[in-house]
Amino acid sequence: MTIFAGYRDEATSPADVYVLNLAPLASDTETLTVTVANVAPVITSLSTDPELVLRNRTFALELIFSDPGTLDVHQITIDWDDGNPLQVVTVPVGDRTVGVSHSYVTAGEYSVTVSLYDDDAGSAADDIIIITATPEWQNPASRWDINDDGAIAPLDVLILINYVNTHPDAPALPMPRPDGAPYYDVTGDDSATPEDALWVIHEINYRLSGGGGEGEDDLPFAAR
Repeated sequence: MTIFAGYRDEATSPADVYVLNLAPLASDTETLTVTVANVAPVITSLSTDPELVLRNRTFALELIFSDPGTLDVHQITIDWDDGNPLQVVTVPVGDRTVGVSHSYVTAGEYSVTVSLYDDDAGSAADDIIIITATPEWQNPASRWDINDDGAIAPLDVLILINYVNTHPDAPALPMPRPDGAPYYDVTGDDSATPEDALWVIHEINYRLSGGGGEGEDDLPFAAR
């Protein structure tokens, strides 16, 4: 005779087996020690939402994993490959799908490493390559250089304000961007608004005050 039993977590516990024979009437009891070994979690899927990741825009890294230990507590560490410290996320008990938000300041290719741990020393790891692009209407060389002449100047502000004034009811920029068109989108939201002009003015003042120069373009807006 084979008896099946299920355990929800790693454990070592006694199991009492009672056997009853009806004819002739007889019984016996035996106590066994059952040792349940941990099964490590398995990462089954890594993806981004949205699939196209743009710089300075928040996206979600979605992780799906399996683990038969329904009472296990899981923790995730993520190396975003952008110089930031490892991000640590604790997964609610029973959850098997996790979404973690992030954003990249610089366009490029990032090799992201995700490590998954349970509370019984089981672990799994996987990698995903995330390619971050620049929004179509944002200058990839310098987001503040509207006319792409290599300089950030009052002329960039004038070009941007003229466009905003002539499209007051249509801030969303048309796709695709025509070749040679100015780069109106400073904030990376696919639109041209007074906020974009303010950012150019702010950047000009920042550089005139001695705070800017080569290499400053990749600082997040908050650093301005």
